[in-house]
Amino acid sequence: MPLILALAPLALVVLSSLAPSARADCPEILVPAYQYPTVGDMWARIAATPAWANVGVILNPNSGPGTVADASYVSAVAGARTAGVKLYGYVFTSYGARPPAQVLAEVATYQSLYGPLRGVFLDEMDNQPASLAYYQSLTSSIHTLMPGSIVIGNPGTPVPEQFFALSAADVIVTYEDAADDVANPYAAAAPPTWASAYPAARFGHIVYNIPTSAAMRQTLALAESRHVGVVYITSDTLPNPY
Repeated sequence: MPLILALAPLALVVLSSLAPSARADCPEILVPAYQYPTVGDMWARIAATPAWANVGVILNPNSGPGTVADASYVSAVAGARTAGVKLYGYVFTSYGARPPAQVLAEVATYQSLYGPLRGVFLDEMDNQPASLAYYQSLTSSIHTLMPGSIVIGNPGTPVPEQFFALSAADVIVTYEDAADDVANPYAAAAPPTWASAYPAARFGHIVYNIPTSAAMRQTLALAESRHVGVVYITSDTLPNPY
């Protein structure tokens, strides 16, 4: 039975899909923790994550790391580390238009201000073939800068298979939308036929506007059936479901 934890007003986030004794390949729950640490109780609940839960958290102090360490974030990060939560630094890429040196500088700044992270969350990822080389090079450079790190790319929409085959990122978020979006409902978001050739852990989905715990469980089951290994599921809605 999934564990459901309220992280923000009117928001429910699935923190783990399975009990401690369940199989090892349960989805990672990736939480975009964009709420300031002293507002609400999101970070306090992150610090209380059960030791067996498979949870990652995206750290985003100022649309990136900022230029100085924020004491509230330093404390929040320490609590998350103690709980065994994996931490990813948020960096935007302007759909392949941002100079790689700027992106890499922010990756280094995260390490300097907040200590070693599990990886990087590249937001505003372009999904066009012309941008493939940009993300290949960026991911390779991040791996060099942070050995053993995981790079999560977020186009929020499907990408060509080459993005997986040629490692544009280690994990790619191929769905980010409201569950009931008329133009792009999650119920109809079938995976590409080639998806099964790659590990489920390389696919991520972010699904919001799911009003009940029962609907969240159904959404989680649907994500698993679609070969998705990294998920975020919440009842929150636009303009800020995070």
